[in-house]
Amino acid sequence: MKKYLLFVATVFLGHGAYAADTALWGPGYLNQVANAWASIITQTGPSAVYAARIQDARNTNLAQFYELISIIGNNDTAITLFETNRHIDTAMTPVATPMRPRFETQRFLVDAAVFGATNDYDSNENANFKTNTTGVAVSAQIYLADSTQIGVEYTRSMTDTKDDKVYTDAVTNSLTLFAQYHARPGWFLNGAANIGKTRWANDKTIAGVKDSGDYDTEFLAGQISGGIQLSRGPIVITPQIGARYTYVRSDRHIDGAAQSFEKWFFNTLAARAGVEFAYDFVGPDFRLRPMVRIGGGYDALRHGSDFVRVHVLSGQYYDTPIDAPSRFALDTGVGLRFYGPMFSAGLEYRLDLRQDYINHNGWLTLKIAF
Repeated sequence: MKKYLLFVATVFLGHGAYAADTALWGPGYLNQVANAWASIITQTGPSAVYAARIQDARNTNLAQFYELISIIGNNDTAITLFETNRHIDTAMTPVATPMRPRFETQRFLVDAAVFGATNDYDSNENANFKTNTTGVAVSAQIYLADSTQIGVEYTRSMTDTKDDKVYTDAVTNSLTLFAQYHARPGWFLNGAANIGKTRWANDKTIAGVKDSGDYDTEFLAGQISGGIQLSRGPIVITPQIGARYTYVRSDRHIDGAAQSFEKWFFNTLAARAGVEFAYDFVGPDFRLRPMVRIGGGYDALRHGSDFVRVHVLSGQYYDTPIDAPSRFALDTGVGLRFYGPMFSAGLEYRLDLRQDYINHNGWLTLKIAF
């Protein structure tokens, strides 16, 4: 977890003591966290143990005090939104490029992929995280005609996060339904709908005492994209535009410190554009295609909860602000694809960037035709 720089405003009294007035360089909501937890000092049970240790640090070690309230009031909205978007990006991979025209004997396709990612977010809202993700995706597709196919995909990702004294892991499962159309002149249109759920497990250490909590988030997304595939000899250029709607919500839950987190939601409508440059090396019955891609996106519309209200045992509460990703996104990638008569394989790497955020994502795919 990020260590906040502290500025302690101490007012010395005539007898040498100092007042408890302090100021924080960092998210202002942590002052609400401190006040809410100060109200629990008269309670009993596990929460009182946390409150007593926080209060003791407030009286003796202000640097430790602010570290403790930043842990117990950790803002996990950023990791929820970033990781959900990353999972949806991966789940939408089957419709990220134009479909391949089928051979006469092809009717069904089975597509499998394994992927891995690392993510790093560094903000000023007490929401930093670093994650490692692995996962699998399996899809089945059927040709309705030479130029049209529909399919279904199951995607599972497992995320492991460790950032100082806040440890989080997550398991996400989703289902994607998609359709693709590719006209002979090169025009193509892809559409998909995705729905899924993430199970989060948080472990915090607060002055040596564990605070654990599990909760669920649910999401759905719809995407449409289109473009044209231009071939000039072995050179293939594919410009593409699209739009995606995403909705994420978190249900009410209670952690091990008896903090009650209210429901919150967030949705976006994002515009996307990109272009892929490829070169085909053609053999007697295969095609080898290295490619480079560059693109970006902008969250044109965003709406949702402004904060998450968190209640403590005394009845007081604090409001954690929603730490949403910045509106602008940039993504680039490189890859190598092999196409045979009845199968294809690919190895790709993609770099996604937003303000204060970087994602490295790679996957290996295999598609078999029947």
